[in-house]
Amino acid sequence: MNKNKSTRNLLPPKRKYTFILVLLAFSGLGFLYGSTFIFNWQILVSNAKAAVYFTQREDSETLTHSTKNIVLGEQPSQKYSLPNCKNTFTTGQINGYRNPPTNVNIVQNIKTVNSKILPLYTAESHNNNRNNELPMWKRNAVLTKADGRPQIAIVVDDLGLDINRTREAMDLPGPLSLSFLAYAKDLPHQVETGRNKGHEIWLHVPMEPGSINIDPGPNVLLSGLPPKKLLSILRWNLDQLEKYVGINNHMGSRFTTDEDSMRIIMSELKNRGLAFLDSITSPKSTGMKIAREIGVPTAQCNVFIDHDNDITAINRQLSFAEALAKRQGRAIAIGHPRTKTLKALKIWIKTLNIRGFQLVPVSSLLHFSKKR
Repeated sequence: MNKNKSTRNLLPPKRKYTFILVLLAFSGLGFLYGSTFIFNWQILVSNAKAAVYFTQREDSETLTHSTKNIVLGEQPSQKYSLPNCKNTFTTGQINGYRNPPTNVNIVQNIKTVNSKILPLYTAESHNNNRNNELPMWKRNAVLTKADGRPQIAIVVDDLGLDINRTREAMDLPGPLSLSFLAYAKDLPHQVETGRNKGHEIWLHVPMEPGSINIDPGPNVLLSGLPPKKLLSILRWNLDQLEKYVGINNHMGSRFTTDEDSMRIIMSELKNRGLAFLDSITSPKSTGMKIAREIGVPTAQCNVFIDHDNDITAINRQLSFAEALAKRQGRAIAIGHPRTKTLKALKIWIKTLNIRGFQLVPVSSLLHFSKKR
């Protein structure tokens, strides 16, 4: 008897194919279970397009909040990777991060592994406990590394009301620091668009101006209010947005000079792990002083680029920001979503790198007190 022939006839054809299919099914289930066990991923399906893994733990902690990427971190004794996946490394855009550090690798086309469609997992940290210990501002900051050049941060605030101009601002090269008015409509959608383009997100909170003839908008923070009332209004503003770095003041030339009121604001920011950017709408602002006193990461505006809504004047202010950055190593400039401002910024940003400056988000320029 032919031994090979007898072996082939042990199972009828239909049962033989069924048996093979069952074995393949169990093998696939085993592979998926083993993958999630070994890599300890969050089992949540997302629309991720790329995987990012890091060789430095602090980088992983900073960039593990994008829902558009799969982030694989590295523990001291274990490096994560995708089995059976032919890795392609590039220094291209990571979900809007246009200049990723050299220690970042992108694994492309991970939807297909050996021609099989696998579930994609969110980029929540593989160690949520450690990630949750980070302050809110750091969890939502855009990661940049100083390269030795003078640094300039561009803030575009008053965003969210004019949706078309807000969209134009978000289309600018970044990373920019985009500050959205707390009372703007459709904030989550607008903010997510800006975040996905690689910009850093801030909240623009209305504060009492110096003149009663100026309208700062609804739910404005007013000096002289009872502490509980002031705190209630502040919390309403802060709760309008999620996943942002901190706040900067919309107007506030009167409010920011009131130390008692500012202490209430800074205490709440401290409790939430948020940062404060002082727009310096008054030379008597106590923002930086109180922030440092309470231990809130802080920075202040150095230049307003569009007080004069004229292209020549805007370019002059941008040149002033460059001169300041050369002199002191850093500068923060604030502009607004106006047609001429956006036009000037689009041209200016394109040539900034050639002129020897590094564009950074505000989080890269924060100051810290001893209470940090």
